Amino acid sequence: MQLKTRLITVLLISSLLPLLVVFVLVSIQGTEQAERLSIVAAQAKVSNAAGIFDRYFIERKAEISMLAKDSRIKSMQFVNMRDYLISEKKQGSGSYEKFIVGEIDGSFYNTEGGNSFQNLKRTFDDSIANSKPRSIKKRDYWLTTVGENTANDPVIFVSEPMISYTTGVRQIVISSSILNDEKQVVGLIGGSIGWNEIERLIQAVQTQVMNSFDDGVRFMLVSNSGIYMYHWEADKIIQLLKKNERWVLNNIGEKVSVKLRVTQEPNEEMNHIGVRMVAGHSGFAEIFNSKTEEKEHIFFSPISSAGYSIAVVIPNKLIFSRIKELQKTLWIIFSIVLVAALFIAIRLSVRLYAPIHNLTQASHALSLGDYSVKIASSGKDELGELSRVFISMRDELSMREGQLEKRVEERTKAFEIATGKASDALTAKSRFLANMSHEIRTPLNGVLGTLQLLQTAPGLKEDEVLLVNTGVTSATHLLSLINDILDISKLEQGKLKADNSVFTLQQLQDEVFAIVQPLAIKKSIIIQWHSDNHTLSVYSDKTRLKQILVNLIGNSIKFSQLGNVNVTINTQKEGADLTLQCVVKDSGIGIKDDQLADIFEPFSQADNSTTRVYGGSGLGLSLCKELVEMLGGKITIHSEFGKGTEVIFSILTVEKNENKIENTDPMLDFSNVSATVLVVEDNMVNQLVIKAMLLKLNLDVVIANDGLIALDILQQQDFDIVLMDMHMPNLDGVSATKIIRENKKWKNLPIIAITANVMQEDVNACFQAGMDDYLSKPIEFNLLASLLSRWLKT
Repeated sequence: MQLKTRLITVLLISSLLPLLVVFVLVSIQGTEQAERLSIVAAQAKVSNAAGIFDRYFIERKAEISMLAKDSRIKSMQFVNMRDYLISEKKQGSGSYEKFIVGEIDGSFYNTEGGNSFQNLKRTFDDSIANSKPRSIKKRDYWLTTVGENTANDPVIFVSEPMISYTTGVRQIVISSSILNDEKQVVGLIGGSIGWNEIERLIQAVQTQVMNSFDDGVRFMLVSNSGIYMYHWEADKIIQLLKKNERWVLNNIGEKVSVKLRVTQEPNEEMNHIGVRMVAGHSGFAEIFNSKTEEKEHIFFSPISSAGYSIAVVIPNKLIFSRIKELQKTLWIIFSIVLVAALFIAIRLSVRLYAPIHNLTQASHALSLGDYSVKIASSGKDELGELSRVFISMRDELSMREGQLEKRVEERTKAFEIATGKASDALTAKSRFLANMSHEIRTPLNGVLGTLQLLQTAPGLKEDEVLLVNTGVTSATHLLSLINDILDISKLEQGKLKADNSVFTLQQLQDEVFAIVQPLAIKKSIIIQWHSDNHTLSVYSDKTRLKQILVNLIGNSIKFSQLGNVNVTINTQKEGADLTLQCVVKDSGIGIKDDQLADIFEPFSQADNSTTRVYGGSGLGLSLCKELVEMLGGKITIHSEFGKGTEVIFSILTVEKNENKIENTDPMLDFSNVSATVLVVEDNMVNQLVIKAMLLKLNLDVVIANDGLIALDILQQQDFDIVLMDMHMPNLDGVSATKIIRENKKWKNLPIIAITANVMQEDVNACFQAGMDDYLSKPIEFNLLASLLSRWLKT
């Protein structure tokens, strides 16, 4: 091959290689960017579609809320409000099919008829005078706004889709609680939105938003529990159930409806997307359509005002159609540039051939120290000569560069070592801060669980049993003390609630003594306890009562040098109510009269000298006052400076007969039980304690660190019961339970919540997710054994 031909080839390759690289990068990045923009645009359109629904439901909810505040509605006299409601319906431009007025007992009226013999109340046959009234007690909108509205809040709710009792057509109901002038719930007012209105909204969405897509796009609308309200397959939409061309009726003669859910789809990908939609998430996912054997994107967005969600399924070929056009355009550009590069290469080769010999001479200069020029070639022509000169230069540079590379390598290693040390130091610091901020409750749970296991250990001596029991009581009380400061804040916000149980006054005395007796012995102070009925069983919050008494007795011991501390608990019964009056009296330093007024204020001390001598944060009496008032009682203090102090508090409770305490079934003999328990818990300390307790009960135990691992284990092994923590990484206990309950295989598998979250809303969340029972942390061995005994018997 002649040098001229070689030169043309080299020039052509040299010019096309960067172009090819640029073309590939532009093609890839342009395609990716176009795909992202197409997906973002599609998601925006779906969000706009959701916004149409959202605005609609916001307007309807505002209208129903205004109706609920009208004096005619608040009177709950349907005869007086019927004309007004009919007028409002006509002014609603067809939004409402009818208005519904629900009573506290579940009976109801509506603007489309009624039983004239029963003041227009809807009955099973409105033409018969004594026909049985229909009830909406099982409707979700009645349960939400009336039945479960114990707080008497003005709740506004958008219902699940349903079939009307009276008209037999599909509808949804937007309802609001009706509150009287005393702010008590007296009923509900609801606007029934018929399916023709839902279909009108869907048509509006398709006209304004969906029509911007090409053919092949599919649309669906689901309720807050995943029920299909609209679907491209009409048989999936809520409808009445027919068999043999006849309507199927329930046990009270009403037509049964079929409700299919997106979370029950046989396709696992669609099922997972349905779970996210029901949870109120927005986003998109790529799925495979087995019918068309093509990939599609599903975009979903929540309708916040109603709790609903919409989704749009778009084939990939529609989303990315413009990308194909972009790629075609790029190939055309590349072809044009290729022809131009070939023409330029030929022209340059002709002009550059003559100077090649001179470049050979210039290569000698490179070997003398000019390292900026690099030439690579071989052969017997002029380029061969240039190659030999280049080799000579390369050898020289190789030695120098070798030394340079060695120095760079050494410095690089030194830099890596220094960077590693800095990283280790940063990691150690982060770990330290994380450990310091870790919940103090975790080691206490371990201590308490271990002590409880020791309580059941055989062969303990009497003094050892006393020490272990004192340790359990003290650890439990320490856990309560950690929350004292938080309790003040919770009480002020009304978030702290009483946790009542049945106990005897003797049990209360024993547990309080176990905590305060060591302090009294240390100061040679005698605690005298008097009660008119030690064996009396009462129903109250034992933990808070114990917390109050420990604080008061502890103060008496702390501010006394010698003498006695007298504790008296007397009872007074009035009908079904029982009043406990508790008196804690000491012979300590007392309090001055001018200081008594502020003694129950947070962080209050008698004076600065008292703080210096006796210590304390000043929270004790303040917390006692708040706790007593939370239990429905009152507290007073009497003191004489230098002679002592007397604190009196009383609470209202209920007497309980121990023979009537629930859960009196005999405990299961675990020595004869063969059962396997799955413990889903991410904390290693809790894993260790729970496993030890279960092994002590002769049960087999398998541990899962989070919900995802638990689901995998359940697929591989059968279990008799599951103990499920609430908060875990990857998949929490509530979400994991919902997924388990969706599988028919695990429908009857007992799932017990074990969690440190004790707020009522957390407990409700456990049961709503499908859990069967609840046990709060720290776990008491006896309670755990009783709970397992109950569920393993069934």
